[in-house]
Amino acid sequence: MTTAQDLEQMTTEERYTSAIPASSLKFEAHKQGQADVIAAAGMSRSRVGAALLRLHTEWDRAWNDRPGHLSQLGASEAALLMGRLKTLREVRVELTAQMTRWKVVDAIDKAPAVILWWLDQTCHSCNGTKLAASGRGSICKVCRGTGQSRLPMGEEGKRLANYMDDCVDVARNSIGNRLRNTMRR
Repeated sequence: MTTAQDLEQMTTEERYTSAIPASSLKFEAHKQGQADVIAAAGMSRSRVGAALLRLHTEWDRAWNDRPGHLSQLGASEAALLMGRLKTLREVRVELTAQMTRWKVVDAIDKAPAVILWWLDQTCHSCNGTKLAASGRGSICKVCRGTGQSRLPMGEEGKRLANYMDDCVDVARNSIGNRLRNTMRR
């Protein structure tokens, strides 16, 4: 259980991540708790950003016990993993709609690829170590030593990934500001 003192020392994103699975959401008059964090997220200026924060939390929880990457899973295991992401459908619909507003061709196919990359950006060849599998200390040729996979869909993917990051920043700041304002009362 997360205490009020623990909450005060966490970042906004950590507070939200720990509040999402909470089983008891009680409001208390003179101290801020997980219910306040959830309420602040519900009033966020960016609904998409709050959904992306939830999706990332769901991904981390679903992926926690599985080594490797989504590309290394069998079809049935990947489907089970993706089925545990309750917020995925909402995020996919919203981001596909955004790409459609930008007049991106085949947005319905491109948005999910960028979402999956956003959830797991680790290079699948070196597993994020930045080193080639040969073990001789040479740099991974696939990621060129960055440890990250290549962003899919070129400029359209980059535009969507930037939009996603901006939405998350707005949500994080909105939640943080609301929590700071309620602490002053």
